[in-house]
Amino acid sequence: MTDPPEAKRPRLSRSGSGSNPAAASGNPHPVVSILDASDDSHPAASPDVSPDAASDDPHPAVSPDAASDDLHPVVSPDAAVSLSQPPSDAWLFSRITLFTNDTIPSSDNIEFALSVVSDRKKKYTDHEILQVLHDLTRWVSPRNNTNDRGEICKEFFELGGFSRVLKFLMVPSNMNDMEYVKLVCMILAHCTHKGDNGEDDDIAIAIAKKFAERGGIHTMLLANEEYNGGDDDIQLKAIQCIWATLTNVLSHKIVLNELEKDKQLNLLDDALATLRLLNVVDGAAENARVREPKILIIYCIAILSGSQHIESALVAGDFKRRKVFQTCVDALKDSNRHWYYNKRIWSISSKTFIGCYNLEFFSTDNNDDLKLIISFFIEYIKLAPNEAKKEMAFCFLQKAGDVIGMTEMAKTPGIMITLGLILDSSNNNYNLNAATESAAKKLLKTLL
Repeated sequence: MTDPPEAKRPRLSRSGSGSNPAAASGNPHPVVSILDASDDSHPAASPDVSPDAASDDPHPAVSPDAASDDLHPVVSPDAAVSLSQPPSDAWLFSRITLFTNDTIPSSDNIEFALSVVSDRKKKYTDHEILQVLHDLTRWVSPRNNTNDRGEICKEFFELGGFSRVLKFLMVPSNMNDMEYVKLVCMILAHCTHKGDNGEDDDIAIAIAKKFAERGGIHTMLLANEEYNGGDDDIQLKAIQCIWATLTNVLSHKIVLNELEKDKQLNLLDDALATLRLLNVVDGAAENARVREPKILIIYCIAILSGSQHIESALVAGDFKRRKVFQTCVDALKDSNRHWYYNKRIWSISSKTFIGCYNLEFFSTDNNDDLKLIISFFIEYIKLAPNEAKKEMAFCFLQKAGDVIGMTEMAKTPGIMITLGLILDSSNNNYNLNAATESAAKKLLKTLL
């Protein structure tokens, strides 16, 4: 069997053919959603990630905006304060003692909460500041059971909420407090979430644009630098919320496509630096608290690869120099450098790798990065063949074989043994469905 001549790298598509509708664009880096390469109609996670999204942690922490068991929450009896003029300091100070988790998200209450956050005279205790941050988080959360979350986010926006919480975070003592960082970033991530069905897309885009214009990305990266590694729960939750915010903001193409290359590279460098810190945490692979920020960072890398900025889109060399794929693969292994399977992060990583493949982010100098991802997909098939089929692992290996040559692919460690193992009818460890069995036989036939 002869290897194919040097040719343009074939792309992956839903149908498994070499065509890609994005390829028709004149843009050398057309946007390819990391979901485009999957035939799974229910992806493991959405790029619009809420920081309190469901976790596979069997004992997840309770979100501060979790629904109350009280069907009739107590409404604060405070009289409404006119916003025609700022409330007096005396009113603000006395008002805090009556503030509860059940306070309704009225315009007055949102303004009051932001007044506490904006205070520079240090009139409020740590507990009082945390209280209003918790309330703001609860009000703008996508898990807010009311039908007017979009209107609440609009009110927050019109009252200058996002700029006021950003200024709060820029105070050095506040940025050093990871509890403050966690809550502020949770608020921002919620406000830039377009809703499960895109119902809040307009206000989410408006906030995301202003966030980027006012230096919000830089502020997030400064807060991210406060994490120096380790498994402290508050720090890990803060890092998760930082990257949830960045992922939500950048998932709006109008923001991503206006981002200059130096800012994209800053984001990529910080993402990789943080991912490397998370990769070496003891028990990182098994710890859902560590895994969640890893997932968001890998998402962010996928989004950055899809920039349509004609003059400043990232290229394969940017990824190769920074060892992007090696760092992402390391995130899928345990502290002993053994593969550690988790359905959600492997699914998202698969989509990311296929999206990068379609956008030609694998350097053709020596195909080292491509071979690294080939090893990932072989392991994916070995550990979870049916899930791997859903994520187009077999199709990826077929197309990658066209690049490195099928003779070379057949020599790849583990591929023939893995295919033989899952197709062995006497092996009861695998419950292959018909589609997976067919894909495995097709790949094996190509390699023989």
